[in-house]
Amino acid sequence: MTAAVGKAMVAEPEEAGPPSDGRTFRWIFVLATGLFLALVFLSMAAVFAQGLLFGGDWGQYVLTSQLYFNHQPNTLYYPEPVLPLLYVPVTLLWGSSSTSVGYAADIAGGLLLLGIYLVAYRLFSELTGSRWAGLTGALLVATSPLLMDEVGWAGQAQFLAILLGLLGFWVLFRKVVVERKERWSIVVGALLALSALSESYSALYFLVALAAWFLLAHRERVVSRAVLPRILACFLPAVLAVAALAFANASLAGNVLGQPIVARVAYLPMYKALYLRFAFDSWVLLVLYPSILVAYLCLALLGRLRYAQGAYRWFVPALAIAWVPQFLFFTPVVYTDRALYFAVVPAGAMVALLARALPTVWRRAIDRPGARVWRTRWGRVARDRHGYAPLLVAVAVLTVGAQAGVAAHSFYHSLTYYSYDAQVLEELEQMQSKNGSMLLLTPNLGNFASAWASGRNTLFGAPIQPATFTRTDQQAATVNGNLLSYGPSWISVGDTWAIDAEPAWSSPAPLLLQYSGQYLFPTLEMNDSLGWVAYSPSSDPSLVENVSLFSAPSIVHRSNATSLITLYAWPGLLVTKTISTNAAADVTIGFRFAPSGTIVRGAGFAFSLPNPRHTLETTYSAAIPSSLKLTQVYKNGFLPYPFSDTVDLSASGFTGTTVYTPANATADGTVVSVLAASASPPGGTSATYTIAPDGMSSLPATVIGESTVLSANQVSWVAVEQSMGTPFLERFLNDPQFSLFATTPHYLFFETNWA
Repeated sequence: MTAAVGKAMVAEPEEAGPPSDGRTFRWIFVLATGLFLALVFLSMAAVFAQGLLFGGDWGQYVLTSQLYFNHQPNTLYYPEPVLPLLYVPVTLLWGSSSTSVGYAADIAGGLLLLGIYLVAYRLFSELTGSRWAGLTGALLVATSPLLMDEVGWAGQAQFLAILLGLLGFWVLFRKVVVERKERWSIVVGALLALSALSESYSALYFLVALAAWFLLAHRERVVSRAVLPRILACFLPAVLAVAALAFANASLAGNVLGQPIVARVAYLPMYKALYLRFAFDSWVLLVLYPSILVAYLCLALLGRLRYAQGAYRWFVPALAIAWVPQFLFFTPVVYTDRALYFAVVPAGAMVALLARALPTVWRRAIDRPGARVWRTRWGRVARDRHGYAPLLVAVAVLTVGAQAGVAAHSFYHSLTYYSYDAQVLEELEQMQSKNGSMLLLTPNLGNFASAWASGRNTLFGAPIQPATFTRTDQQAATVNGNLLSYGPSWISVGDTWAIDAEPAWSSPAPLLLQYSGQYLFPTLEMNDSLGWVAYSPSSDPSLVENVSLFSAPSIVHRSNATSLITLYAWPGLLVTKTISTNAAADVTIGFRFAPSGTIVRGAGFAFSLPNPRHTLETTYSAAIPSSLKLTQVYKNGFLPYPFSDTVDLSASGFTGTTVYTPANATADGTVVSVLAASASPPGGTSATYTIAPDGMSSLPATVIGESTVLSANQVSWVAVEQSMGTPFLERFLNDPQFSLFATTPHYLFFETNWA
């Protein structure tokens, strides 16, 4: 071992610390732990007392545990096995009681936070050689997740992976580095492998951090006989676990490594929004976190930081370095904010080092010759050689205290936001005795838990997004569920769909959807209830009848191999709407007015932009034929998804205007066309809209009917939560393919007739 490495492996000489006061620390430790437990579990109890559960993502772990236990396939399963295996005893104990398992699962999330707190305390105590400093840093790490939503939606896999990663580092330094027990390297590797099998995305952070530490601490002897076996023992089990997961779940690697943030690295507004997401718009935290980093860097540059072991010198830099590739390359764009969870680990270590170093810096400052001595109790304590208390209290209040105050409000808000009525799950339990898959339409966030409570293979319809799911087949099933919820048939062109629902169902007709970045976006919609036609009987041209397409006495919806067709008929007038698309995903919507004993006077149509955050660009030509280009942005913030749609209008026998009303905070953007017939030839008049959405497709257009999807997915049941609203309920009440089976306080259950 070289002199440099030998120096790094032994303890640095430390100044004499304060005499150990075990009783005082034990009381403080018990008090701090009690306050932390109260913050977590009393908030949970307040939600439970309202008859609510939260964090429905635990349902995917339970679904997968049932798959392991009874070998029953399910549309939904979690691709990493550790948490589902831990839930096997829970499901064996409580069986199909959704509320019992739900309460146990929510409490398990709090226990994982407690585990992170305790392991971080031991790790940071080892880092600094001070239990007081270790407690301060651990409390910062343990309260940081409460500031973000992940506890609320029960992302327990990430918490477990972080817990196992921290535990792996503690074993490495305590057993391998300090006690020089090389055989414990295999335990480190096993813990990191379990972390990877809990959530490989989180384990990647600890693997990169460990690699950075080995390179920094042993940069001259990385491939030596003394170091290389330790590296292999630490890394090989975890690497094999990640490889096995990638092989078993081919879509997993694409989901984790695809669409890295580096593609958005030049988008500067992302960083502001990301930081605000981390701080929950709290000015206290906006000041706190940069202050921690600045104070740490200042003391590091001044050489004032002290470590219990020299091997720890590169620990915090390694944790900070590992965050960069985790953020840029391993975090998918749609989950940008998930990388923030790893930033709190080096932040907690920095706070522990500050709590260890600042009292010494303070004492040296007031003990220097000529220093002013405060004639107060505070001054006498601070001047005392062992007077760490004042600055330890200051560090704790400015970091942990400020953070805990904000966390208390943010945590309870997160739990209530992601909560849902436990009775909703209980009502789904009646489906456990049925056969066949189920389409589920629910606005609540417990979608995985709902699928588990029903015991059915489940397709989720709107408003559930495919980005919620990991595997490609799960995402495809969710797209199908969305399409089924909107209409009886649709045109598919790659990642673009055109849907035309019956106007009587009060659904958009037609609706254009695009799939991008694992999100399914409605980009343009046209509602027939806003369409109208004015006509006059040829026997009485002075009489003008103005009617809505929605109110036609006869509305017939049909399709052929290439188009969706709707016929609106009045006595003496037939309006035919035809929707078709081409390989470029351009959607053409044509209206033909065929008068028989009537004179067409005019028509009006309206397109709306469904829920855009804002419109970047609008260009418009008032001439007929006219062209209107709209560039919309969805998910305004650090994840913008722009869509450009060009609407072209051509009219035969019509003149008129097209008006665009831009989107604002309270209303969607709308394109309104008001046309007047310049003539009424015997053959009729027509108006055609061509919508060219952003993106191209090389796939042929295909018309798909609901019967095809229902039979292919063995969908025998539809559960519609009544709070979804009238349009979704009428969609199935008026469709002869479905018959009402049962009604509960929250649901309408339909049986399909596709078989």
